[in-house]
Amino acid sequence: MSGSQRGATLLTVMMIVALMSAVAVGVTTRLAGSIGLSRAASARADIYWTARSAVVASDAIVSGIFVNESNRWPYPQAVAPEPMIVPLAAGDVTLLFEDASNCFNLNQLVDASGGSDLSKIQAFTRLLEGIGVDRAQASAFASTAADWIDADDAALSGGAESSWYADMEIAHATAGTAFVSLSELRSLRGFEPDLVAAILPHVCLGEPGMSGRLNLNTLTPEQAVLLPALFSSGLDLPTARRLIEARPVSGWQGVEEFLSLDEISRLAEDIRNPDVLSVETSRIRSHMIVRFGNQKRTFDIMFDRQGDGSYRPGRLEEVQG
Repeated sequence: MSGSQRGATLLTVMMIVALMSAVAVGVTTRLAGSIGLSRAASARADIYWTARSAVVASDAIVSGIFVNESNRWPYPQAVAPEPMIVPLAAGDVTLLFEDASNCFNLNQLVDASGGSDLSKIQAFTRLLEGIGVDRAQASAFASTAADWIDADDAALSGGAESSWYADMEIAHATAGTAFVSLSELRSLRGFEPDLVAAILPHVCLGEPGMSGRLNLNTLTPEQAVLLPALFSSGLDLPTARRLIEARPVSGWQGVEEFLSLDEISRLAEDIRNPDVLSVETSRIRSHMIVRFGNQKRTFDIMFDRQGDGSYRPGRLEEVQG
């Protein structure tokens, strides 16, 4: 073999070795990445199942601590003053409970048969006005929300049905059924991020046609907008705030005590809806922070009061951001 042939052979061998080395590095990198993803997936699964276990713990706590003979929230504020921390082998779970009775159930924009409920649409319009939305826009947004979940394809005045969304860059239809997540609001016509952020503290999801009761003793001044929206259109927002701020330290002993206040008793009875008022808790939120290894995830679950006085857990929702 000549010198030139030996040189060519050596060069070929070196190229093969270099290629094999490159392949080996690539395979090793991908393998390491796969192992990392596998570990991350395993950690996510561990966190999820830990959260599911925390739901069981929350259920026991709600039933054993927060439910009493009078069904009264045991604190003078909506949020329990101290979180409960459950230690784990590789982390911990922090549970914080809140009386979440005070919200507007978006699914009540339709009745049990799926038809639009005009009185609830008007109530949602008042809520939107209360957070600073122009009246005409508020009416259109309320109609749009009702159109999203009602059973028909006829748009309400100012609303939007499937035909409107069909012309969007990413075409889709309205849900045609109850909201299952508040994140759906981002899909509605005109519901920009700033509007959704302003709405979220005041709304919740429950059964269609079901109007929850506001707990007068845990309403905060920031939630005062719910009183003109749900209780009486004749009650202005500043007055509602002032009444909440002047609430007795021990709370109102009953709805009648609230109704007897001068500012309330002078309202005409035909524009009052006392059925939405209560001094009891109808909904409790368990806010769960799960730490497992170097990961942390946050979840919420709602417990709704049933007719027999018990509380039923709802859907486990991961809190983003």
